[in-house]
Amino acid sequence: MISRGLISRAGYICFAIALLGCGGDSFDKVRNLHSNNEAIVCLGDSLTEGVGASSGEDYPSVLSRELAFPVVNLGQRGDTTARALARLPDVLARNPRLVIVLLGGNDFLR
Repeated sequence: MISRGLISRAGYICFAIALLGCGGDSFDKVRNLHSNNEAIVCLGDSLTEGVGASSGEDYPSVLSRELAFPVVNLGQRGDTTARALARLPDVLARNPRLVIVLLGGNDFLR
């Protein structure tokens, strides 16, 4: 059985590694850093699209209701990271304030 202390230490280590990965380059190359648009765009696969969820219960719709903020759902079932990367220009053309990416399951299955 794994102790809570070990899990806690592992969590701190993962957090520290993630924090170290955030340093380095300046933000000069971030295309939409100063976007005036208020929309959040959710890019992803069937989980983002809401396959299996009731109408209006996909996570982008719930997020929009909870934040009282516009959220655009660009989820497509079966999407892989390569296909989503190809759709990135369409996402950025919307000049989003924030993009939430949820991908990887279909890549793993293939």
